[in-house]
Amino acid sequence: MANVNELLGNVNASIERMLKNNSSIEKDLALEKIRNLYDAVVNFNATQKNETAQKPQPTVVSEPTKNIFAEEKIIPMKISSHEKSESLNEVLVQNKKTELADKLEHSPIADLKAAISFNDRFSFVQNLFSGNADVFKNVVEQINSVNNFVEAEKIISNHKNEKWAENADAAASFMELVSRRFAKLS
Repeated sequence: MANVNELLGNVNASIERMLKNNSSIEKDLALEKIRNLYDAVVNFNATQKNETAQKPQPTVVSEPTKNIFAEEKIIPMKISSHEKSESLNEVLVQNKKTELADKLEHSPIADLKAAISFNDRFSFVQNLFSGNADVFKNVVEQINSVNNFVEAEKIISNHKNEKWAENADAAASFMELVSRRFAKLS
């Protein structure tokens, strides 16, 4: 090892002289010292291998290793709704939308016939009035002509049949519209 260190120092000095003088002779001398260093390192490695081959190697008992790349179960975390924070703007916008929708949904109706959409009219005729559009038209006209909800309920009860119980959603929608017809205008 001392020989390798000495050769390394010689190579370093030769390279410094070569850089200062920039002569071809200095370059050849530095190259020769680098070759000698290379040979010394190769011989040193060969000597080390022979020495380790002669020494008895300790036996290593290996334990089974844990595979660190084995699949692990991933348990998803549930985030409760209270952890999600909304900005004040989002809350106010949602409240405003809800308030506007509620106002429109529950606003009074001046004319029941005009307030019933085409799809609702079709649904009511088919599901509540056994497909008879004339009966539906007469009931709506009679409801529009009365002055209170009690009289409107009497008209409806005269035309109720078994389909009203079978189609509770349609019946509830129709009754909601009728009750809005008699809500106080504000």
